[in-house]
Amino acid sequence: MNDLLEEAHAYLRMGYSVCPIDTLRNKAPHDAALIQSGHSELRTGPHGRPARPVGIWRDLQHTRPTPAMLDLWFGNPDGRGVALVTGQLSGVVVLDFDGAPGVALLSHLGLRPHTRTPSGGYHVHVRHPGWPVRTVASKNLRDGSLPGGLDVRGDGGMAMLPPTLVPDKGFYTRLRDMANLLSPQELPEDLRRATGLHSAPVPRAVQLPLPRHVQQDEERWPSDDLLHRALERVQRGDSRNETGFWLARMLHNNRYSEQEIRQVGERYVDHVPDVNTKGTREHYAVTHFMASLRQVLRNPPGEPWQRRAPIPERRPSLIDIMQEHWGSYSPQRRERLAHLVTLLWKPHKPLEDIVVFFRLLGYDDAAQITNVYQQDPHKESNVTWGQVWKLIH
Repeated sequence: MNDLLEEAHAYLRMGYSVCPIDTLRNKAPHDAALIQSGHSELRTGPHGRPARPVGIWRDLQHTRPTPAMLDLWFGNPDGRGVALVTGQLSGVVVLDFDGAPGVALLSHLGLRPHTRTPSGGYHVHVRHPGWPVRTVASKNLRDGSLPGGLDVRGDGGMAMLPPTLVPDKGFYTRLRDMANLLSPQELPEDLRRATGLHSAPVPRAVQLPLPRHVQQDEERWPSDDLLHRALERVQRGDSRNETGFWLARMLHNNRYSEQEIRQVGERYVDHVPDVNTKGTREHYAVTHFMASLRQVLRNPPGEPWQRRAPIPERRPSLIDIMQEHWGSYSPQRRERLAHLVTLLWKPHKPLEDIVVFFRLLGYDDAAQITNVYQQDPHKESNVTWGQVWKLIH
């Protein structure tokens, strides 16, 4: 058993989820290795090229690999490395101190790192706090909320592990026991706040923009439905670029004009995350979507989707707007909104979840919410989200 394989098994015994890395291709997930273990899906290439398998690592964020998979991935270590899939499953958040600013910050904080990188940076492993921690790089934050030279590898991220060798650069080196994680409480309070390790974020609902910008009709497949499908693909872990190309192609096939496709594309760009499939923060802009659209428009439209039956319109969530403006509402409006939303959520959510949601907003009248929740369901059966829409503006 080679050193890389032996260490990978040790990491798995520690409860880590790990991923094979292609050290010859900019430390990206190893496509061939993932396909070999079944971590793949078929993707159709541009211009109607035949579907081919593509390695996908998102399942490793939810399910650890088996020992047999490690044997498959690392039996031959040439050109391969091992990465920790950071986040709740592994129970680890990695603070990546890189470059001169990062090394200076680490020295100032007096933290003892777990790993030294080939470039002279350091990784500090912190126990995951139990709530979502975003993966983010300081250089991509314009507001300066994260100190320069510090990246956070949280949920949806990866961090290289020893003894990975990067050709022409060197090894990732262990400096201390990897199982001896720092507690978030050992970090200064301002650093915990900056990295998302201080307290759980208030949940925010995903919201599509209103009103619509593209005319809907009975002849064409609804652009809103195609947009929702695209956003669901990204949420599952699909590439933003590939999904943007798919969305542009589907709209083109369904006879939307170039201007209409651009309008839908702008909404798509507004709602995709700034994190790529490798868990690295990377901006996705309208220019990226337009590049995909230009490729699509080089070919005639394909077969449109057929509307064999009326498609129920997806009800957009208004909760995000309500949360954003909650502080500006009068007590009477807050009470009415709590009343309406409780009635609308009642068929789908337990009472406890609704009470906690409004408590996080600063509305503590649990008795009122309980009374509304327990009243006769036929008493206000005509309540609609339209009434909420009128109140939140």
